[in-house]
Amino acid sequence: MEYDRIGVNPFKNVVYNFKRRKIVSHFRNDIWGIDLMDMSKEHPSGYVLICIDYFTRYVRGAFMKHKSKLEFDNTMQMLLTNNLWSDDVVVFPKNIHSDLEKAFIYSDVLPQHEINIYHTEFMGSPICERAIRSIKEIMFKLLYEEQLKIKKEGIYKNVYWTHFVQDAINIYNNRVHRSIGMTPQEAWDKSNVSNTDETPILLKHANSYVEKSTEKPKFKVGDKVVIANDKNK
Repeated sequence: MEYDRIGVNPFKNVVYNFKRRKIVSHFRNDIWGIDLMDMSKEHPSGYVLICIDYFTRYVRGAFMKHKSKLEFDNTMQMLLTNNLWSDDVVVFPKNIHSDLEKAFIYSDVLPQHEINIYHTEFMGSPICERAIRSIKEIMFKLLYEEQLKIKKEGIYKNVYWTHFVQDAINIYNNRVHRSIGMTPQEAWDKSNVSNTDETPILLKHANSYVEKSTEKPKFKVGDKVVIANDKNK
């Protein structure tokens, strides 16, 4: 890209290495993470519902006009009905991991499909939040490149971030992820119900940290612990 040629990358993020909560998913559609990509500062109706399958890291997304329960239910229903196996059978995720967004908690669509939605204290879906950060980075790179192209050609044309959301998701799904050792698209295809031979390979990548972990647990089963209700205490 143009900024790579000139040696300046204004989109590069600072990387912090720290311990993260481990989430183990055993098969495709076992756990989904959902979150809203909030772009309301850029556009009044700037919300994108992002869903990521924890096992394959495969992402899908759809625009939302606002954060109401009805809007979420309609958008989520569309994404769920597009979740197909190779034989065009709709398969729903068993669990959904999300933050405490009211539209998620009081959704009518998820109970209809017997999907268990759960939340973790003080945090939403970290894998989904990380995916959103990557998608935003790709999206604004594409927007920047398009603006440079328009400027060079000397033409008048309005381009917005909304034009590049799906392209950013496609790029995300087709680049190799260190956590699974392949692209999310490859992982999604290989974990198909008709191709279960690849599942052990994916499990090895997805849960590799379990084999490598040598840290002794701090507590034993039955220990009494104090749970903090206030994040700052």
